[in-house]
Amino acid sequence: MQIDRSNEWVKKAALPPIESLIQIDPSCLPEDDRQHEWLVLQSFASFINDDSQSISALWTSCFTISKTNLPTLRNGMVAENTWWDIHEFKGGIRSAEFYQDPSEVVWAKWIQDIECDRDLIVKDISGKNIKVAAKATSCKFYWQNSETEVEEWIPTSNLCQHLKIVDFQNGHFINDAGNIVCLSLKQDAQDNSFHTLVIRKDIMNEYLKNNKLAIVWGVRIFREPSSTFAMLSEKGQRMFRDYKSIVTQSKTGLETIHTSDVIQSRGSREIDVD
Repeated sequence: MQIDRSNEWVKKAALPPIESLIQIDPSCLPEDDRQHEWLVLQSFASFINDDSQSISALWTSCFTISKTNLPTLRNGMVAENTWWDIHEFKGGIRSAEFYQDPSEVVWAKWIQDIECDRDLIVKDISGKNIKVAAKATSCKFYWQNSETEVEEWIPTSNLCQHLKIVDFQNGHFINDAGNIVCLSLKQDAQDNSFHTLVIRKDIMNEYLKNNKLAIVWGVRIFREPSSTFAMLSEKGQRMFRDYKSIVTQSKTGLETIHTSDVIQSRGSREIDVD
C-alpha cells in the first residue's frame, strides 16, 4: 500500500545534512553571489517527496548568545518549552503594521525591533533551571504590494547597522559601499516552496568577534505522509517524524549540541529516538 511506503520513508529515510540547512550551497545562488560563503539567519522550506508522497517541512532560525554562556547551553539539558519554537525565533518591527515599500524598513533610523530577546531554559546536573539570554538575528514585517500582503524577513537593526545596509532591492540587501551583504531567497510553488534569509559568513563572523558572541541555530525537520492519506488510512496508521536540534559554530565547523528525534503514529504512543 502507498501509505506503508510513505510511512517507511518517514521513519527511515536519511535526514538532510545539518550543514545544508545552515550553510547555503553557493551553486544554488545567482552567479554573482557565489564568491562568498553564506549563513542562514532564517529559513522555511516545504516539499513533497515524489516517490513516497510524504511531506517534509524544514525550519532554521539563527540567534546569538554571549560567548561565556555557550558552555552552559552546551552542557545543560534543554527544557521542553525551549524546544517548542526555537526553530522559528525571530523578532518583529514596532513602527507600523504595513509598509508600501520593503526597502523603507532597512534604512529608516526610526524603525525599532520588538520581541528579539528571549531566555532559553536549560537544566543543570541537579535539575535547576538556568536562563541563557538569546537575541534573534532576524525580524519579520508585512508590506502591501499591488496584489497582496507579503511577509518579509530582514536582519535585526543592530545587524543592519553593522552591515551598513542602505537599500533592499529584488531580494538583495546592499550596503553603503554597493556590496550585497544579505540575500532574501524565495520560491512559492505548490509542491516545493522556500523562504530563506542569508548573510555573508565573513561579515557575520566579524560581528560575532567584535561583540563577543556565539552563534546558535535552532533546526527542525518534520515529515509525514501527504494529507491525502488522512481520509484513506485508519486512525493511528499515519506516522510522522519530528527532529529538532540546536547547533553552534566551533573552530572546526558546525557542532550539534542537542537533539530531539521523535517518531510517532497518529493516536499512539510516541517513539523517542533521541
